[in-house]
This record gives sequence, structure tokens and C-alpha cells, in this order.
Amino acid sequence: MPGTYTLPEITITGFSILNSVGLGCQNLPEDVKEVKWMLNNISVELGGAARTLNDEDGFARGPDFDKLVNAIKVFQLRHFKGQFTPDGQVQPNRATFRKLQELQGRRATGQQGDGIKVQPDTPIGGPCDTFGFSLARLDKTKPGPAGDWDRINPALPPVQMVPLGGTRTLNFLASSMVNGTLELESISDLKISNTNIAEIVSVSDGNVVVKGTCPGRTTLTARDSRRRTLDVALDVRRLLSFKVDVYHLGAPRVRGALDMLANKIVFGLNSVYNSQANMMFTPGPNRVVVPSITIGGTARHVSADSRIVVHDPGEPFAIPRTPNDIVIQSSHLFALRRDALNLSVFVHERILSSKNLHHGGESWIGSRTSWFRILPDIAAINAASLLSHEAGHSLGLQHVTTPNNAGFLMHPNLPGNNIIIPAETLADLPGG
Repeated sequence: MPGTYTLPEITITGFSILNSVGLGCQNLPEDVKEVKWMLNNISVELGGAARTLNDEDGFARGPDFDKLVNAIKVFQLRHFKGQFTPDGQVQPNRATFRKLQELQGRRATGQQGDGIKVQPDTPIGGPCDTFGFSLARLDKTKPGPAGDWDRINPALPPVQMVPLGGTRTLNFLASSMVNGTLELESISDLKISNTNIAEIVSVSDGNVVVKGTCPGRTTLTARDSRRRTLDVALDVRRLLSFKVDVYHLGAPRVRGALDMLANKIVFGLNSVYNSQANMMFTPGPNRVVVPSITIGGTARHVSADSRIVVHDPGEPFAIPRTPNDIVIQSSHLFALRRDALNLSVFVHERILSSKNLHHGGESWIGSRTSWFRILPDIAAINAASLLSHEAGHSLGLQHVTTPNNAGFLMHPNLPGNNIIIPAETLADLPGG
């Protein structure tokens, strides 16, 4: 059916929790960690916990959980006094959670850039936006391309991706408590450490427009009247363009479905990667491939009705097998590619992973090759997120496993409509 090939529209969620957190709530461990992390990321002056909560603990009991409930009540009292009685609960997409989203990145005092805040001029519902700005401060325990982004390093600066030849706008604001009154100051003292890589185009009322002039990384330093500073890493990236070759294994059931699907794939990839990573994807030569697999001395051709299982030697075969399974390896898919420099996406209605029956797609790090199942049973997952996630792996992106990863594209489980790529993780990609 044509509807089988329709990718859902992309929306942006930023931070998210699946269920309620707090006193008498459902308190899923990942949701508890998420709310703790968000409160930790907000200053005391704004009702936050300022890194006093243990956001590695997702248990809904004990002293740590009692501190969380109290912190929620303090936050509610600060922002909703007179509107409702603080109840120590955070409900998905309700007032308390939306305010937590709004205030992300407004950090506590006593850190680098004490009193200076930075944010992009675009909407931001979590630590990152969709134009390459990141306050996530992600780092790797195991450095290099093989390691996941598995820890938060508060010492790292915010990061802004700047397209080569393009601009990004950042807003800087300094705040100070003077005799119990919060005083605000726009920042005008701004310097870039290497002006060969980026330059300041304009500064007005704390808004600074920077332009990328050469690929590389440099630092933008903001200084207020009290000589406090905040560094922002600027990652200037040249435009990288990739062709996307879509291969349908066996003839599709619907005439013209392959071209329609390929256009949706290219559109989805550009929606996610263009503004965040300065990458552009264009349609390549799509084609139907009908591989012949020999099983027990008998050649079998892949059709739309075949059940294809991708299984590499040494991996577990964790799904029930059927006599008619056509088992292939990643090497079989690699051999079918026309150009190894292009992104190769193999699609079929009944392609499965031998590791997990519910995997809707799979890829191999840095291989530029992935497969994707086009079936209604993945409707619960944002198909554009899933495809972009697997394409990210095939280009080199690793998982983000930190507690603040709810809206991130490279979340291991894709619990929702994840499309955010924290700018620091762009180092995994070509040209990084």
C-alpha cells in the first residue's frame, strides 16, 4: 500500500519524559534521571537545584528521591506561586515540565563564566537547538571514533556549529545579585581566538553574529564588566554533500514506490542534518535489486514476500527462525552497492535483524551502508528519526548514553521523535 512508504512528519521535542515524575508518580528510572538533570542545569536564583541532585540515581525512594521531590516543590514555588500549590510532581508537557525546558542552560554560579549565560537566537527546548548550538557538554570515557558519548563534562564549553561562509547568532547576558536584586547586563566585550577561522560580524544588545571563514575550531570569549568570562567553542564546518542510493531488495509491490520512498528519505536526512551538521543529501540512482541466495544447494530469489534476516558471523541469532528465512550478511549488502562513497540504503518490507525482532533498521559504523524496514509495525517510532539515526551510524556517529539524551538523534533506543545532534558529537562525522 502507498501508505506503507510514508515517513512521518518531523517535529522537535528537545527534552522529554515518558511518564510523570515526583511524589506519587510513575517514576520511570530514566524519567527520574532526566528531571534531576534538568533541575541541576538551572541556577538557584531561578529555582533550580544547581547540581545538588544525584542525576545518576533513578530510584524513586530514599534520601536522593526525597531531595528531588523537595527540589520540584521549590522550583514550582519560584515560578507558579499563586497559580497552584506545589505538588512535587512533573507531568509530561504540563506547566512545570515546560518551564524546566525553557530554563535549560541557565546554570548555577561558581562555574566558568559565573553569571554569564549564552543561548542561540532560535527556539531551544533542551540543551541544544537544531542549528548546531549545544549546552550538553558531552564527552567520551573512551576517546576516539569507537567510543560512545557517555559522560557529561561540566568543564567543557558550549559549542556552536558555524557553516563555512554562513553565520550564527548567539545571545550573551550577564547576571549578578546586588543587595538581593538581580541585575542584568548585555555583553559587548567579545573576542575570537583565531580570526582566520571565524569572525564577528556584528554585536548589538548582547547579540553577536559570527561568520565561519575557514574550516576548523576556535573559541569565542565573552567578558562582562566584572571581568568574568565565558568561552564558546566555534566549530566551522564546510558543506559536505552525499548522494543517497536507495536499493529495494526484490520488486516493490507498488509501481513508483521506490522513487517516492527515496525522495522521502532524502528529504528526511536533509531536515535533520542540513542545519545541524552543514550536510546536504541528494538523490542517487535508485534501483531494484533481486539477489539470489543459495540455501542447501538451491538458489532462491528475494521477492517482496521473502523474510530476509541480516546476520553476521559471531553475532547472536536471537529471533525465532523459519524454514523460509533468507539469511544474508552485511558483506552481501556491501557487494550490491554501486558506489561505496555514497550513502547506500537497502529497504524491504520484511527485512529483520537476527539480534532483535523489533529493530526497524541497522547500520555499520562508518560504512555508509544501512538497511531499513518499511512496515507499518514501526509506526510507533518516528521513521525519519530511525533512518537518520542509522544513517548517522553509517557516517560515523556514535550513541549518546548520558542522562540528558532524551531528544537526541543518537539515543540508543529512540524513545520518541529524536532529531537533535549535539554539536560536540559532530567530531565523529567526516570533516570533523
